[in-house]
Amino acid sequence: MNSDLPSGSLISDSYRYVLSHLDRFPDIYFENQIRAEKLLTPDTAACQIMKVRTEEREKHYLFSEATDVYLSHKLYVQQEYTATIRDNYLNKEGEVASVSAIFQDAKDRVLLLITGHSYGQYLDAEITHIDNSQRYYLGASDPYDLYFKMFNQERGQFALLIPSALKNSDTPLQHYTSFALANNPPYITGHIMCSKHPESVQFIKDVNAVLYEYYRSGTFEKYAMRYFPDEELGTLRHFIHAQVQRLQPGN
Repeated sequence: MNSDLPSGSLISDSYRYVLSHLDRFPDIYFENQIRAEKLLTPDTAACQIMKVRTEEREKHYLFSEATDVYLSHKLYVQQEYTATIRDNYLNKEGEVASVSAIFQDAKDRVLLLITGHSYGQYLDAEITHIDNSQRYYLGASDPYDLYFKMFNQERGQFALLIPSALKNSDTPLQHYTSFALANNPPYITGHIMCSKHPESVQFIKDVNAVLYEYYRSGTFEKYAMRYFPDEELGTLRHFIHAQVQRLQPGN
């Protein structure tokens, strides 16, 4: 397991529920993101939590259904760049039309990123169009804390963050404006990602059975309402309904 499980969050609530309802409690080890992923080889029954499901990862790993959901990433900008973004890069809805265009127009702009982290298919593709010299990757056992410190110290003028991450960090983000991103889905789901090992196949089946009850019983919604803003509850309930339909036995 990777070790950056936020306390007091939907993610931690979800994993406590799932793990406590499994017939067999898995062994848990705390590793950083990069080392943890290297352990997921076909000859080892091992998993990581809090992983975004992408087409590329599905070629190599098994995934549970969604264990958690969070609002999509926004672009956080140092205040001195706020007017530049508003005047040049927003669509009619007030969303950033293209993240990569911001960096293609000025080579001194730097985007802070977390090593080994997927931002979802759309943003992962956008990031590939940003020059390597403009990407500043951070890796740590508590990546968000370091991330916020680097942003506050202006090591990068731009950051991609989920709104809930700001609530979970001991280091408050300072002097910023945030912008929604066009073409980005309204929410991102987290999953358990496992090696393609026979034991992992059974483990994923057991997890999915627990998740069905988690969503169907209303427990997930009860937990999620602690962290979702009221205006996002419609999005949340749509997601829950879809999950119950997907996980229903026989589907």
